Amino acid sequence: MAAALPRPAAALWIAAALAACASEKDADQDGVPASKDCADHDPWVYPGAPDAPGDGLDADCDGQDAPLTYLGTWSLRLLSAGYSGVEVLQSETAEGTLALGEGGEATVDFGVTLDPAVVGDALPVRLVMNGSHEPLPGPAHFSLWAEGDNYGERMHLDWDCAVEAGELSCAGEFKGFDSSLDAAALLDDPA
Repeated sequence: MAAALPRPAAALWIAAALAACASEKDADQDGVPASKDCADHDPWVYPGAPDAPGDGLDADCDGQDAPLTYLGTWSLRLLSAGYSGVEVLQSETAEGTLALGEGGEATVDFGVTLDPAVVGDALPVRLVMNGSHEPLPGPAHFSLWAEGDNYGERMHLDWDCAVEAGELSCAGEFKGFDSSLDAAALLDDPA
């Protein structure tokens, strides 16, 4: 049987242990003591936490929000659009750029030719649209919305985009000419 501590010594030991515990409080219970947590009131903010870029929140306590890695001007390599599996564009004619600014602004300037085998004529289409981009969960994932006119017809696109290995891929809906098309684009890394 272990020897008991004398009462005054036991009281001092307990007081020292409580003081040590008090200095290592974790109010938000995220596993990081308050002395090392930059926001001990928020369990989603702690050193090493995932930090979603562009949300204005420094979730990993490194002193800044994670930067958006997809900003810049991207060069269009491929553009497709169609419905029910029928492609209406000549994808090899696609050219243009997508500019994504720090303030959330987006400018689309794409040119492509309609497939004459599908629509009856090789009509050029120029899509010049202005809109916005907004970060989505994931390190290089965002939504893109833009609208503009083409030959007097109001058009818009609503896409989800992601960057992987220096390539930007976007997919979603394109509306114009009284129709809604499934659309996709591949763009190369900004210079």
